[in-house]
Amino acid sequence: MRIWLIIGALAMTSVSCQGEAPPPHGPAAPPKTQISSAKVQGTSITIGATYFAPNSTATLNGASLKLAAQKSTEITAVLPGPLPPGNYLLSVTGGTPATTDSFNVTIGTTGPSGPGGPPGPAGPPGSAGPPGPAGPPGPAGPRGDPAPGFPSGYFILGESAAPPKGFVYTGNYIVSHAATVGWTLKSPMPTPRVSAGVGIVNGILYVIGGSKDEAMLGLPTVEAYDPATNLWTPKAPMPSPRFASGVGVVNGMIYVVGGAEKADVFTGTFEVYDPAADKWSTKAPIPAPKKGVVTAVVNNILYVMGDFASFGTPSASTGLGVEAYDPAADTWSQKAPMPTARTNFTLGVFNNVIYALGGTTDNTLAATTEAYDPVTNTWTTKSPMPAPRAGFAAGVINGILYAAGGVNEHGLAGPSYAYDPMFDAWSTSLTLPIPTSSPAGGVTDEGVFFLAGGSLSGGKVVAAVQAFVPSGPRYYIHKVP
Repeated sequence: MRIWLIIGALAMTSVSCQGEAPPPHGPAAPPKTQISSAKVQGTSITIGATYFAPNSTATLNGASLKLAAQKSTEITAVLPGPLPPGNYLLSVTGGTPATTDSFNVTIGTTGPSGPGGPPGPAGPPGSAGPPGPAGPPGPAGPRGDPAPGFPSGYFILGESAAPPKGFVYTGNYIVSHAATVGWTLKSPMPTPRVSAGVGIVNGILYVIGGSKDEAMLGLPTVEAYDPATNLWTPKAPMPSPRFASGVGVVNGMIYVVGGAEKADVFTGTFEVYDPAADKWSTKAPIPAPKKGVVTAVVNNILYVMGDFASFGTPSASTGLGVEAYDPAADTWSQKAPMPTARTNFTLGVFNNVIYALGGTTDNTLAATTEAYDPVTNTWTTKSPMPAPRAGFAAGVINGILYAAGGVNEHGLAGPSYAYDPMFDAWSTSLTLPIPTSSPAGGVTDEGVFFLAGGSLSGGKVVAAVQAFVPSGPRYYIHKVP
């Protein structure tokens, strides 16, 4: 199979760990390692850079690569095996002082076939011979479906009279490529954060609150990300600094409920952000303050779940609570409790049903999946996740619920999971470039799942933004007038 390898923007800033300063007239330190190119050739990857130290090492998604050849500006490493389409974080470390450089590598599949070339010139006439066999049938004429050769396994998102740049002309249609498969790294947040919330309005991601480090102090920070420009903009800060809040969007307004001001100091504060006016307003606190809050919106009603004595231990008496808020009436009501008390879980909504996924119960990781139907106010047990997981994000794209990030029994969880509610079945999806715990997450109307921030092993909080397109490459079909 033909493989395209695309090197994206620099995944993270090069880090230099400085030791003691050399003597005034000592030898100059070697230059930093800065990756300039990478190319897959069969079972190997060749990496170019400004400089490689003799003791350089390379990893792909955290797995060590065996170096087959090394020069000062180029190294060749053996791939761990066939690589499925997806995103991989390539890192090289070495030198004295040690420097590290990382790139996001996207491996996709072949695109659609291009248009046929013009017919060749006719040959010289020959003498008449016996009639030959009938030739193959000619190509089909114009018709009302995609042009022949459209790649199987991909789907059409829509039709438009005006194609974007980079199209391929195929007869009466224009096929345009819209996105690469799997995960990609986007412009990082200005403020690194963990346990923040995300509200998406008119295609803009608003990342709200969170904590900047292990001190677990709430932030008032609000920053907006525009996927069209890959740029961030600061917004009016939240009146009440907090993290681990529940965030939901109803009619273009972002509702932020509960959370923690600092470690195990919870609040029932309820505030609303108007993105159009860039202003906050305060609502009456939730009747039963939630501690470690998760939210979902169904039919313009905000459902709020979670209520725990601390981040580590569910409360036996109140850990099952579910409240619903109606913004139109500005009223709260109590709903049927969750069957399983847990914390650090997440919610996804499909076909107006809320799915509660994973989390921890009594300090034990859970794979539990339970579904809540707001119409009947009842819960149903579903197939568990492939493995227990906590502190992750979820989003629904094209009827499939994707779960990404968080931690499992072995630490940070790299592989994503996909759940099909129609068949009550789970499968493994593509691996995150940068696995993080407690990222903020949300899905845009265009069907892109974003993860923002989170923490790495050892508690380091990051600003990374990762975007997932599950069915790529995506193609649009444009009719030619």
